[in-house]
Amino acid sequence: MSNFLSLSRSSAQASHSHSNSKRRRRRSFKGSSNATDIFDFLRSSNRNGHNTNEIQELICEECIHDEDLPELERLLIEYHRSIHLSALELPHNSLTSKSTRCIASILNVQHETLLYLNLAHNAITSIGLKELIEPIQSSVSCLIHLDLTGTLLGSSSGDSIAQLLRNNTVLQKLNLTNNQIGTKGIKAIVPALTTNSTLRCLNLSYNNIKARGAALLATALEESSSICNLKILNLNSNAVGQLGMKNLSRMLTNNRTIESLYIGMNNIGEKGAAYLAFAIKHNYTIRLLHINDNQIGPNAASILFDQLTDDNRTILNLNLAWNNIGIQGAKDLTEVFKKNAILTDIDLSGNQIGSDGVILLANSVSYNISLNNIDLSNNHIDDSGAYAMSEAICDPKCSLQNIQWEDNPDISADAIRSLSRTQHVKRNREYWLDKLVQNLLEGNIHSINLSKRKVGNEEVLFLVKTLMNDPTIRSSPPLIRSIWANGRLLTTRSLIPLFELSLSSPSNVMRLYLKDCCNAGDEKNMEAIAKYLPNSKSIQVLYMAGCSITKIGAMKVAHGLKHNTTLRRLNLDNNQIGDDGLIELASAFPHKALTSLSVNRNNITDSSMGSQGLTQVEELHLNNNAITDFGALELCKNLKDGCLTWLSLLNNQVTERGGASIRAFMPETIPGSSIVDY
Repeated sequence: MSNFLSLSRSSAQASHSHSNSKRRRRRSFKGSSNATDIFDFLRSSNRNGHNTNEIQELICEECIHDEDLPELERLLIEYHRSIHLSALELPHNSLTSKSTRCIASILNVQHETLLYLNLAHNAITSIGLKELIEPIQSSVSCLIHLDLTGTLLGSSSGDSIAQLLRNNTVLQKLNLTNNQIGTKGIKAIVPALTTNSTLRCLNLSYNNIKARGAALLATALEESSSICNLKILNLNSNAVGQLGMKNLSRMLTNNRTIESLYIGMNNIGEKGAAYLAFAIKHNYTIRLLHINDNQIGPNAASILFDQLTDDNRTILNLNLAWNNIGIQGAKDLTEVFKKNAILTDIDLSGNQIGSDGVILLANSVSYNISLNNIDLSNNHIDDSGAYAMSEAICDPKCSLQNIQWEDNPDISADAIRSLSRTQHVKRNREYWLDKLVQNLLEGNIHSINLSKRKVGNEEVLFLVKTLMNDPTIRSSPPLIRSIWANGRLLTTRSLIPLFELSLSSPSNVMRLYLKDCCNAGDEKNMEAIAKYLPNSKSIQVLYMAGCSITKIGAMKVAHGLKHNTTLRRLNLDNNQIGDDGLIELASAFPHKALTSLSVNRNNITDSSMGSQGLTQVEELHLNNNAITDFGALELCKNLKDGCLTWLSLLNNQVTERGGASIRAFMPETIPGSSIVDY
């Protein structure tokens, strides 16, 4: 309706808010309301002297019946000097042909302003239609939009519809959806189309016109090509088949007015789609084409895509849902994405494309400068396809803005999160991430600090992949003094590549800081550390505070430490390694380079304090644990043979007695250098 109604406020309304004005102009009664509410509103508005002429849209849905129409008619006649409706909507009201006389009377009274009449889903029938069209075909009628969806018109209504189309010179949009007009009804209607020059939108969906009806319609539109100005034609679900599509395609080949064609659910099959493809090759006006649910298959889809690649440069919106185009169809579509610079929206839902097909599409969307929306719902897609498309959309060169993924149960929550972040990632790349990478490659900067930015897997993966795959730096990677990152958005998907970049040879990363990455303690991540740490030639600081590391993770780190020769400082604060984890870490000491170990707030007790390796570092931080004087005494047993010069036991249960024991045993390599905090 919005395309056909343009409502304006009078100058007297200028001081009122927009929301109040909107409420006054559009009055809606639905469900719980009844006819009495409607009548009381109209009476009170008039009685109290309200500006009833501001009520321009009256909506009454599921709340009035045949017996209520005479009173509605009477009130609108009585108040016709103050009520000027532009829209009257009466859908779903159980009205019958008995009400059409009253509705016709209202149309006569409101003829100067009424633009839209909605009687959808009422049993008007062909009998009521005869009475209804009288005021509409009058020369004084302003009605431009008539919705008769599901009004039980039947095939016998064809003559009345034809009469309306012949005599009315104003109506622009006619909706006859789901009325079982059939071939007989269409036969009566189409001659009137040859003389009508005002109708812009005709909706005949769900009317079972079949191939014969489609042929009659096609012939009429061909014969009236110099008169008819029809722009939108909806023939969804009419069983036109391949023969009907053949005739419609013949008409479309030369038609220069139709801009939107809906031909879904018509069983046109492969041959019908081939006919349509030929028409598209020669048609230069269609902007929207919906051929969903026609089982055209990959071969016909390929023919159609050829036209979109080579000849047609007008179609903006294409719906191919539920056509079984498969992986082959997706492969052929990639050429469209690479060469077509017009298409903005495409629906590929329910086409068994699978992840392999989506990966093919993902590799081509970055070439396209026009595509904004794609629907890939119900296509048996898993994480591999979702991640591939997510990565493609994150490219600033990719114009794609929105993707629908419903009914793909194999896509994980992490992949869905990745897809939801694509526009954020794209902005990050445009504003700072691409510049950061370029500066790293050129040697202008030597540190990466992501700790104050909201980043996820996508940003980290882009950074890592660019640095690792750039052919100019594979043999001589840039010096990166430090990498900082934090946040719960980072998962195994990006952390393992980050560990490979930071720890594996020939990496030049010296310090890696991860804070509050609650997924970093995942066993796979810790296995990656154990894998890459032994061969690292540069890493000196590994900081993983608040990363949900357990005793298993500590064991993996210890395994990597035993063969590492570069790490100097290890911080595992605020994790859950416990006594067992600390014992595992202690087994890796003495270490060739490690001088500082920090395991603050890790649920550590006295049980692990006897581990000899704890005193083989210079600095040991055990704050915020559950260590007592007994644990301090156990630690003292190994101090004489150790190298510990700084011990911090703040916020434990160590008393002055335990502190004194430690100070007595702490070695003083330099007089006054040993420090104990408790």
